[in-house]
Amino acid sequence: MGQHIETVNAQVADLGRACQACFHPWQQRSIALFAVPLSHRLGLDGVCNLQTHPVTILVDVGRVMPADWLALVAHEYAHAHLGVPGHPREFVEVLAHLARGLNLRLPPLSAPPACWPAAPAYARTPDPHAFWQGRAHSPPRSH
Repeated sequence: MGQHIETVNAQVADLGRACQACFHPWQQRSIALFAVPLSHRLGLDGVCNLQTHPVTILVDVGRVMPADWLALVAHEYAHAHLGVPGHPREFVEVLAHLARGLNLRLPPLSAPPACWPAAPAYARTPDPHAFWQGRAHSPPRSH
């Protein structure tokens, strides 16, 4: 995978730009987005570091089916755009805005707070390490 990480990161960056395009230029935050393998012990598919400039988003694309990379990126992007951790009502509103612009499915806005840490839903891979070891699903093709 090491020989292809630039290609994967370019595809992930394209997904981040799609999220950015959902907002007016003056609303866009400075965000850096990278595909990285995250430790299973973290229990996370992505993380947003709000303490960096630009805000840094790390997504473990090996954990998610390629067709659903955008859902994972959009979730983390909502954290970065809002600039706060957790899933408060404002997070739900930003994520709903992204979902409309990116054609992603969300639970109803009236869904209980426990729904939002896993929204939008996406399919996980059976073996998260396989992608990083070069023996699993291929990244989605750029349009």
